[in-house]
Amino acid sequence: MGGRTPVVVPHPVVTLEGMTKRSFDLAIAGLARRQHGVFSHQQAALLGGSDTMIGRRVRSGHWVRLARGVYAIASHPPTWQRQYKAAELSKQGAAIRGRSAALVHGFEGFKVRRPELLVAPGTSVRSTIADVCRGPDVPIDVVDGIRVTSAAQTVFDLLADCPVDLVERAMDGALLRGSLALAHCEERLEAFAGSRRANLRTYEAMVAERRADGWAPPESELETTLGSILARLPEDLGVARQVGDLPWWEPGSGRVDYLVTSWRLIVEADGRRWHARVADFDRDRWRDNVAQAHGYRVLRFTHTHMGQRPDEVLDLVVSTGRWRTVAA
Repeated sequence: MGGRTPVVVPHPVVTLEGMTKRSFDLAIAGLARRQHGVFSHQQAALLGGSDTMIGRRVRSGHWVRLARGVYAIASHPPTWQRQYKAAELSKQGAAIRGRSAALVHGFEGFKVRRPELLVAPGTSVRSTIADVCRGPDVPIDVVDGIRVTSAAQTVFDLLADCPVDLVERAMDGALLRGSLALAHCEERLEAFAGSRRANLRTYEAMVAERRADGWAPPESELETTLGSILARLPEDLGVARQVGDLPWWEPGSGRVDYLVTSWRLIVEADGRRWHARVADFDRDRWRDNVAQAHGYRVLRFTHTHMGQRPDEVLDLVVSTGRWRTVAA
């Protein structure tokens, strides 16, 4: 009885080169997942990739070249995190700074923008994907896989080109979330001691207001300071001090520091320590909302605002008043 000849199915031949390619691609994929889809030429080489292997993947479209020596997995979404990580990897030892760092830290009020990059002195500032500046060593954090100037350093840097009220709001939110420690701000003040850094006095005032035993200026002094700023407004606007007869208040139930009558704008000087302001946050917002409901807007300024940025305080008052006039 004749038997059937068994069919022999050969095993696929896997070469050492094939194994190397697969293991390399797996290693790159794992690295990219931790770095928002991007990686550097140096990192790829450390994982066993040759220039030939790297070039082949770029030409095939599996990788995208974002900058010199920086690549992305083509299938990874082009998020702002990918953009910022690519910028960081594009310069040796670089870190995201400024407004871009504020976004990475999750500070309130900051939007996606072209990455700002801090590099060491002597490093080239040429870049197709970032705005680069040189600077001395500063504390660096890693947030969501991205090297970024520390939260305390970032707050200080923001004072160079941001309104102080925006910086204070970002600082307060970070302190409340626990992503910024006042001790780290104190460390920055010690590091800056004796220097002539711009905005150092403003930073000192912001930190002092937030200390548990922070100094609180007399209320009369704050009102006088605010009055001197508002005195620069045109007289015909009608700036009244210590008004307590607003339509929704019972007689004797309270007052506002200043009222710009033509603009229906309330301007308050807030001299409380930061911890007291936080404790009274809900009450203040309710009071402001009631004013809004009756057609009045409210601006509040701290000692730091008025003492360190009086021109910006005036500009904000004028901008608010003019906006209301145009809207009406």
